[in-house]
Amino acid sequence: MACDINIHDENDETETANIHCHLMMITRVVEDDGLGAKTRFLDNKNTSKEYVSNWRNEWKQMVNSQFAYEGIDDSICMDS
Repeated sequence: MACDINIHDENDETETANIHCHLMMITRVVEDDGLGAKTRFLDNKNTSKEYVSNWRNEWKQMVNSQFAYEGIDDSICMDS
């Protein structure tokens, strides 16, 4: 799967940080010569939430680990 990531660092009217990202994914097989057939694993409503939840948790762990390594006193938490 290919994924386009856009990171935004916006402030609202109270100057509170609103750092977030948008992910746009294409569910096609990435092959040596380009994009191949469409995959269907995210179309299954019984399992798609589990895939996304696992990805989010892995991302959180990777970022928090890097923050700790860099001495950054902050972390990502995700409620859902």
